Amino acid sequence: MKFTAGRSTRNTTKTTTMDINNLRTDEAAEKDGVWIDYTDGARFKIRSADFKGYRAKLTKLARKHSQAAIKRNPDVMRDIIITAMAEEIVIGWDGLKDEGKEFPFSVENATKLLRITPIRDFISEQALDLENFRREALDGEADAIKSGD
Repeated sequence: MKFTAGRSTRNTTKTTTMDINNLRTDEAAEKDGVWIDYTDGARFKIRSADFKGYRAKLTKLARKHSQAAIKRNPDVMRDIIITAMAEEIVIGWDGLKDEGKEFPFSVENATKLLRITPIRDFISEQALDLENFRREALDGEADAIKSGD
């Protein structure tokens, strides 16, 4: 299925065509996760924010609190998001240390890590970036690895 969109500029109209199938994500990648590079050799294996397990966990955790409680105290929602991300989005990592010691992956350690705002923000942004989970992008990365690029 193709959609055509017309964009109007001053005196001209440009017509572009976009195949919506190019926007689809790889469901296996959303569920099984993809590796995302961070800095200093660290990397995270994450699932998509669209992964149904994450959405279900958010709903389940939020239902334990009243809307009024969540509105009164923004820390409640932040804690819900951290817990859901630790249990459903972050599924592994490499290259992390804590005070010089290896920092192994576990849900408990993921919860600690996600309390660090810049890391939580980075992982959240990457989990929301559907480009990370598109078949075409994943195929391109695999081809680059095979060819040594």
